Amino acid sequence: MVDLSKYFYLFYQFMATYQKVYDEHTFNRRFPVFVANYEFIQQMNSQDNTFTLGINKFSDMTLDEFQTTYTGALTNGTTGCSTWSPPGGGPTPPPTLDWREKHVITPVKDQGQCGSCWAFAAAEVLESAYALKTGTLNILSPQELVDCESTSFGCSGGYPDHALEYASEHGLELEQEYPYTAADGRCAAKDTSYKVSPCTLVPPHDEKVLQQAVTIAPVVVLIEADQRIFQFYQSGIISQKSC
Repeated sequence: MVDLSKYFYLFYQFMATYQKVYDEHTFNRRFPVFVANYEFIQQMNSQDNTFTLGINKFSDMTLDEFQTTYTGALTNGTTGCSTWSPPGGGPTPPPTLDWREKHVITPVKDQGQCGSCWAFAAAEVLESAYALKTGTLNILSPQELVDCESTSFGCSGGYPDHALEYASEHGLELEQEYPYTAADGRCAAKDTSYKVSPCTLVPPHDEKVLQQAVTIAPVVVLIEADQRIFQFYQSGIISQKSC
């Protein structure tokens, strides 16, 4: 017979930490999911990995729920962005580079229960490009992309490259002028000067070219965030055959 007292204690602690409130039916449904996730975290942390997993606000969710709610970057192979190639062989990447130290990266955001990572990625790479060109770092509106980029699907996912194409034509409004709601909305944007031109794509699966590109400016990178180890990531570098 399995002693569940430890798991109940951990689950109630989790509920208190993340302000989770369940009715009886939901509690009975979420508790075994939490237990399975907790055991997975312990199993992975017992191995010789380069990363650590931990309990977080996603720990009562199945992987399918996590994927459906929080991931949404799409690619379809058709875009008006040109393929980037390093000029003259490209710059030599330095041993380390942290764009945050250059003051061209805005603070980390929380997309909430909306699959809008694609919109945040596009908005933030545009923020950095504008800061590098002008010296002014502004927070731009991912909500405008959620509402207005018509080839994407709002909170159900979208295309970062199409979002940059939209920004090259219309620009993006400031976040304070077009605030984030974490929900699909009706487009109410006006054209601005916060534009990117032209948009370019780094060839996929070429880390040398990616290193050269990120030496010039921050870039949008799509990663396999729909993996279970990413759901509970806490620290370190994920290096897994499953990713």
